[in-house]
Amino acid sequence: MGVLLQYYMVFISATFACMLAIDMIKLKRRKEEDKAAQISGKYLPRVLVIVPCRGTDRGLEANLKSIKAQEYPYFRALAVVDDATDPAVDAIEKAGVDHIIANVQCSKCSGKVKAIASAIKMNPGYDVYAVADSDIRVTRRWLSELVVPLSDMKIGVSTMFPRFVPEGSIVSLLKFAWGFVGEGLMEGATTRFVWGGSMAFRRSLLAEKRGMRFFLESEFSVSDDITIMKMARREGLGIWYVGGYHPKVISADNLPEFIEWSNRQAALSVLGQRRNLYVGLAYYSAESLLMITGIVLAPYNPLAPVLLLHSAITAYRTRKRVGDGATAGAIIASVLMPFLYLYNLACAAFMRRITWRGRVYSLRQNSS
Repeated sequence: MGVLLQYYMVFISATFACMLAIDMIKLKRRKEEDKAAQISGKYLPRVLVIVPCRGTDRGLEANLKSIKAQEYPYFRALAVVDDATDPAVDAIEKAGVDHIIANVQCSKCSGKVKAIASAIKMNPGYDVYAVADSDIRVTRRWLSELVVPLSDMKIGVSTMFPRFVPEGSIVSLLKFAWGFVGEGLMEGATTRFVWGGSMAFRRSLLAEKRGMRFFLESEFSVSDDITIMKMARREGLGIWYVGGYHPKVISADNLPEFIEWSNRQAALSVLGQRRNLYVGLAYYSAESLLMITGIVLAPYNPLAPVLLLHSAITAYRTRKRVGDGATAGAIIASVLMPFLYLYNLACAAFMRRITWRGRVYSLRQNSS
């Protein structure tokens, strides 16, 4: 038993050293790849903002009004629904936003992909297409900040990541903390992805028939953001993360809704890149082991609490991101997130279908 404990302590010490090295890299990271991009504040293309809608999101009318009230000079906001009887139509009309009925046919794609493709097909004359989820609320400079990076022709997609604003429950606080993993991935150019709730791309990305066919019929077409990300990378184009302009998503989920949502996000991440499953399992297992070992051994070894340094750094990053709004509950939730992420990834490993906006979609796992 003593020998096994020694081996375990050697293992946990090596794990601690690796995690600490990763933490130092994260704290110093300044998106060097982005610094090389040539961004022009005079870039003012004509933009169509596409808002796929299905059902009634919380605060839908106010969300749509925030999207329509942009300072950007040359844009049109356009909502897309499945049919004229959709409950979202009433809020769309009250917000004064134009809307169309999705009319593109596809066998594999999600309703959102169908909506985006329909809007582009019916409005081919725009230079840039932006996509906004119907549950986001944005500032007046949202569109300007999202579009400007596309002035650099090396950038294929510009994207943001939301803040899930907690409202009235502990579960919503969990979702608030859950979102920090996305922010962390966005901050690194090598781990960055496209979030479809707030993204923009030039017309050329989908202009050719080959591009639109891939968007509608590829194995990734269940997810608009994964498909767009794959298309940009296939063309050798970069992804720009616009930090500091987080769209707000009001979160009032109950526990079953949150678990379904977080498992679905993990499953889509694994669909995009299968290696996300293995890297995530290894990383979050290491985080969890360090925390458990540091707490369990603290009464017996005065050096054991050093293993909690990684958790302390996580708390520091949460405080830095949120600023004065970082409550003790939010910080504690962010520190405990590795256990939930492990659960999400474990579920994602066996998920072959997801439910999204009342529809069931099949997932074809990608081996890359």
